[in-house]
This record gives sequence, structure tokens and C-alpha cells, in this order.
Amino acid sequence: MAVSLLITVLKTIMMSLTFHTNSHVLELLNKNGVVERKNRVLEELSMTMINEMNLPKYCWADAINTACHVLNRIVIRPILDKTPYELLKGRKPNLSYLRVLVANALF
Repeated sequence: MAVSLLITVLKTIMMSLTFHTNSHVLELLNKNGVVERKNRVLEELSMTMINEMNLPKYCWADAINTACHVLNRIVIRPILDKTPYELLKGRKPNLSYLRVLVANALF
């Protein structure tokens, strides 16, 4: 008798935990759509850089940092007609330091 009661209580607890976990995950997925798209764009840009320049896969962190840096300075917000850098600093970004990524350097 005590074993069946214990099994019933455990099943009830497991069902309640599963329900809360699943609903929480669904709520997070609905709220993070913009962030997920931004992350996907950064990942695609970095993998494109790595593939085009035949770089090793361990360079992905630098490629993502570069992609994020460039996007923050060149992507224009359509409503405000400004880049994120302009919104933050109040002036146009200086892009003269940007260079083409070259993997095979000759010394």
C-alpha cells in the first residue's frame, strides 16, 4: 500500500516538473526571436569568412567578433537611418582601419 502511494506521489511530482520545464522553454523561445536571428546572422557571417579564406575552424571566435564589430558599424537601422555605433556614440564611425582578412601572408 505504501509503495503504490509513493509511486503515485512521484508520478505527480514528475508530471508537474515536466509541465513547468516545457512551458518555461516555450516562453523563452517566443521572447528571444530577435536575439536568435542576430546570433544566426553572426554565425553565418563568421562561417562565410572562415570558408572563403580557408581558415581553420578554431578561428571561429575571432570571426564572430569581427562580424559583430563590422555589423555594429555598418548596418543601418531603417527607422532612424543610423548605425548602432552612431546611436551609441553620436558620431559616424571611422572605418579606415578595416582591412581584408588575408590568411596566406607572405613574409
